Amino acid sequence: MIDFLFFESNFPYLIALGLLLILGLFEGLALLLGLSFAGLLDDLSPFSVDSVDIDANGLNTGGVSSLIGWLCLDRLPLLIWLVLLLASFSILGYTFNYTAMSLMSTTLPAYIGPITTFACSLYLTAKIGARFSNMVPQLESSALSEDAFVGQKAVILSTIVKQGSAGEASFVDEHQQKHYVMVEPLESDQEFTNGQTVVLVEKAINSWKAIPYQAVI
Repeated sequence: MIDFLFFESNFPYLIALGLLLILGLFEGLALLLGLSFAGLLDDLSPFSVDSVDIDANGLNTGGVSSLIGWLCLDRLPLLIWLVLLLASFSILGYTFNYTAMSLMSTTLPAYIGPITTFACSLYLTAKIGARFSNMVPQLESSALSEDAFVGQKAVILSTIVKQGSAGEASFVDEHQQKHYVMVEPLESDQEFTNGQTVVLVEKAINSWKAIPYQAVI
């Protein structure tokens, strides 16, 4: 049975299992440091129905938004969604190949197995994600838009934050939900330290520009 896990035809599913373990390790280490790997992924994630903006060549943004919504990418934290996808892909892949070995004494062909498994895992992730989304505090009725982040007071979680070297910060919104964002100083001569309170003032590409809280008192 152990040898079966390492069959060449099972290599994609073994990689998925390895990535799943790595994600768990990163989140565990982040929690020990008082950070949130899940929050960081959400801050960097482009998958939000409200933020989908595809204008080039007249692409239908409604179709893209519908796909994102069906996959539950807009309703689940990205880390949870990746865990569901990787777990589904790995479990289904091993199951399909084990069944094929039992019936035909061989695994599924390389050009069929992974593609079929990936399609099935997307479907399974969407179905499980739809149910799981009701269990996480990310309901549309209490979710904040990016515009609502402006003016929020956040606490720096990283050791030192400088312009060009963003660090993690967190804040609690009016619905008592905690958000994690990457921030960097608005001015080049400023730096933030752990525990410092800052105010989010402007959205950059992969982070938020912030100023010291004392500067706006």
